Amino acid sequence: MLKKISKHIAHYTPLFGILAISFVGYLIFWYDRAFQAVIIFAASASYVVWGLIHHHQHDELHLSIIVEYISIAALGLIVGLSLIFTA
Repeated sequence: MLKKISKHIAHYTPLFGILAISFVGYLIFWYDRAFQAVIIFAASASYVVWGLIHHHQHDELHLSIIVEYISIAALGLIVGLSLIFTA
């Protein structure tokens, strides 16, 4: 797995950057729940777009992969919004 990741590090770096910036933004704006929700929506959408681009570049983009990325993003969105609005 590490060999595969190191082979595609140029593809994974933007994903790690998106998630890291989203996490830092979430923490910095702890006082503004609405903006935290926007950050979570943006991170989820960015994750889906990144996944679609990544798999399209490798000619591996299939409906099942699209559904998987949307499902994982929706799960993250539900968990993130639950953390904001139930606390």
